[in-house]
Amino acid sequence: MVSTVKQLWLLRHAKSDWDDPGLPDHDRPLNDRGHKDASLMGEYIHERHIQFDLVLCSSALRTRQTLEHLQLGVAAEVIYDTKLYRATAQDLLDYLARTVDPASSILLVNHNPSITELAAMLAIDPDEIYALPTAALAELHLPIDSWNDITPRIATVESFTTPKSARH
Repeated sequence: MVSTVKQLWLLRHAKSDWDDPGLPDHDRPLNDRGHKDASLMGEYIHERHIQFDLVLCSSALRTRQTLEHLQLGVAAEVIYDTKLYRATAQDLLDYLARTVDPASSILLVNHNPSITELAAMLAIDPDEIYALPTAALAELHLPIDSWNDITPRIATVESFTTPKSARH
């Protein structure tokens, strides 16, 4: 019998800049809107006193910049990992299942389509998560004792916030 509930927060990086076609995808920064939206989501997180025990972030510049705008301080351990960049939804699920950290609340900052596909894969009702727009934050609750117990169709979607809905 499961005695705990883990929280998984999924954050898609904010809007990135496509102005330099010669720039490698991994090195694309946020554009002006992306910086504003990421800061807005940071304010949303702080106003609601949302805390994470562990943050897993793709090594791409736009995900790192998005995370910087959240201004989490030193409250959570942050792991930047190149394995998260270009990972599929199944890769992300497997990565989470290998998490040995006793964290009860994890924030995963990553890219589409894999982050939306992971949300849909985990949700008991996949219709609750049909797309994560840029800078969207989804909160999922998983009735598991350990991250290695994570499986598809196990999570309840507790909240879904976009920069537009965070403004209201």
